[in-house]
Amino acid sequence: MSQSSFKEAELGLNIAEKELDQSKEVLNKTLAGTRSEDISSAKSQYEMSYNNYEAALKLYEEATLVCDVNGYVADILYKEGELIPAGYPVILVQSENQIATVGLTQEDSEKVSVGTLARITVNNEVYSGKITNINQTPDEATMTFTAEISIDTDKKFYIGSIAEVELITGKSDGIYLEIPYILNDGENYVYILEEGKSIRKNIEVLDIVDDKALIRGLSDNDELIINGTDNIKDGSHVMKK
Repeated sequence: MSQSSFKEAELGLNIAEKELDQSKEVLNKTLAGTRSEDISSAKSQYEMSYNNYEAALKLYEEATLVCDVNGYVADILYKEGELIPAGYPVILVQSENQIATVGLTQEDSEKVSVGTLARITVNNEVYSGKITNINQTPDEATMTFTAEISIDTDKKFYIGSIAEVELITGKSDGIYLEIPYILNDGENYVYILEEGKSIRKNIEVLDIVDDKALIRGLSDNDELIINGTDNIKDGSHVMKK
């Protein structure tokens, strides 16, 4: 709708609103009288004014674009007079809130919920955030569920900026070891140094993250043997360098 059409709709609404107020005032005064024909006439005038007001209000609302978030206009996708297909966006609005979107597999979506904490990295800077919305239907192209993550920062990012997102789903007790340090002969184990001897300790692998494994079975004070493990066995004498 052009600017002139919008102004015309706004003017029509103002006129209809004034006429409605006037007819309401006349009706209230008439109701205090005794002549039924005067009351009937005032009611008819009020109903006509009310219908005119409703029509003008609808026209005004249809001429007004309302955004459900606070922000600013980032781009206008169509020019005045262009035909816009139904359902297509007209104006691109950037919210004042900084939102990152990620696609979750069905398995991952079952591990998180609204409020799940997140760590977001943008241009090597790390920010905290949390999930504010998870779509209940998957994207047709990727078959992933889109999650929106609110970033706790006053910094403004460009629309389309690339971010790395880590979702914090809980805590696990254990120690991280580089995967090559873990030996296996049907069971996962490592050698630790105790009183100059190699001691075999079986371990449990809880999770794999990049090139490290979260394991259980060692304590913080254990000294891990990482070199020469092919040449030793449980109880071998080991010289510490």
